[in-house]
Amino acid sequence: MTNPASCIAVLLILCGISAATAENFLTVPLSPQPPTIDGTLSPGEWEVSGQLNAFHPAGAVRQRAWLTADAERFYLAFQTSGQNPTKISTSLTERDAAIYSEESMELHLAFDGTAEHKIQLVVNPAGIIFDKRGNDVAWNGDWQVRTSLNEQGWNLELSIPWSSLGLESPPADTARMLVVHNATTDSGISSYTWSQPLTNFHNITAYPSVAFNAGGLTGSLEPVTFADEMPQLTWQLRNTDDRPH
Repeated sequence: MTNPASCIAVLLILCGISAATAENFLTVPLSPQPPTIDGTLSPGEWEVSGQLNAFHPAGAVRQRAWLTADAERFYLAFQTSGQNPTKISTSLTERDAAIYSEESMELHLAFDGTAEHKIQLVVNPAGIIFDKRGNDVAWNGDWQVRTSLNEQGWNLELSIPWSSLGLESPPADTARMLVVHNATTDSGISSYTWSQPLTNFHNITAYPSVAFNAGGLTGSLEPVTFADEMPQLTWQLRNTDDRPH
């Protein structure tokens, strides 16, 4: 049987795209039907999306995320498994508190590649957020955020208008993006990053690249029970470079 990943790699080489570049690149298609932001990942809701599976390091705690967009807004869904929800700590309740110090999801977006305009959002399972633009913690994005617990972790759905990010529409140029799961484990908080190991979450040049367009690669979301393996879409290009950064 032909390996789909091998076929994609060959296609990218023929198109002049190196394997190293492909492993750190995600295309986010524009969706004709926006998802409902309610904290529940319904079947088919994120069908037109780019999917993130390759979080590092690999382990018992697992993560996946979906990104999509339309002309007005950016959307993200995030889900964890392999955790005990009764041990997930969400003690912080005020906006812009140190949410990143406990169980949380971090999103770093750099549309122009500069630290001055980089957006950082951190959300905990209670839906409390920390956000800033550059070093300006007083900046508050117009985020719509909903969360819920599942049997082995938690779910998150969010959206934000492009205008709140300083854009009129989906960016025409490639952006830089990092997604982090700060997970509650028996030894404390452990961080998992997409799509390569990183210790400096503010090193924009090490972020994977993301492109928003009307075509792109798509995949469907069919939620599975947590006893099943987490699905890998045939088009997803995983990063295998485990060297420390």
